[in-house]
Amino acid sequence: MSDKTVVPVGVRPSTDIDYRPNRSAPYRARVRWFDPVSKRRMSLSEGKHDEDQARQWLRAIIEAAEAGLSPSLATMKLADYSEANMSLAVRGLELRTHDPYLSGWRQRVVPALGHLPVRMITNGAVDRTVQNWIADEHSRSTVKNTIAVLVRVMEQAVRDGLIKVNPARVTGWQKLYKQPSEWPVPPHDANPHGPGRPVSSASPTRRRPGPPRQALDLSIEGQRVLRAVVSRRRRSGS
Repeated sequence: MSDKTVVPVGVRPSTDIDYRPNRSAPYRARVRWFDPVSKRRMSLSEGKHDEDQARQWLRAIIEAAEAGLSPSLATMKLADYSEANMSLAVRGLELRTHDPYLSGWRQRVVPALGHLPVRMITNGAVDRTVQNWIADEHSRSTVKNTIAVLVRVMEQAVRDGLIKVNPARVTGWQKLYKQPSEWPVPPHDANPHGPGRPVSSASPTRRRPGPPRQALDLSIEGQRVLRAVVSRRRRSGS
């Protein structure tokens, strides 16, 4: 699809969806409009796998026309958009941050969201993607850097007029990381040492009855004193 094909601003195009069986993408979405400059009837179409995809494509074209965007920019996938605009998205960052940011983009963002058009990426889609990264046991810093570069790319899309709100600004994901001290302890593993102290799975939860440690220590000390007294008396002949 070429950028030369532009639906003029202010012109209301007509749309239709045609079902063509025996095609790999049987739903053809088509948009047509009258060009006021050339006085010609123009059209643009694309095949989709189902009717919902066709309707979404048409909606993106209509919204792009209202915003003065070309169809190719309106339907550009995130992977393609980032390839063309990543240098703008990361401008101003220190060079040492480029490698972790771009690595996160290639290894996590593109496989998860790169196939989606920029205008169709929602906050919910990003939120679920972040949860999947955490479930895959990526570290907190890795997820943080990956979200940061996604936010920057989507912010560039806001500046370009593709979207109005940045959907990558997700919150609350840090709470999904729990420290060991925050893990719940089952009732049968209750800590006998009191709160805030570690529980060892090898330690018994009950202790066998016996004399207190202090009483045992005093008994030993008393025996030592008693032996000393007896020894002195024997030496004195008393």
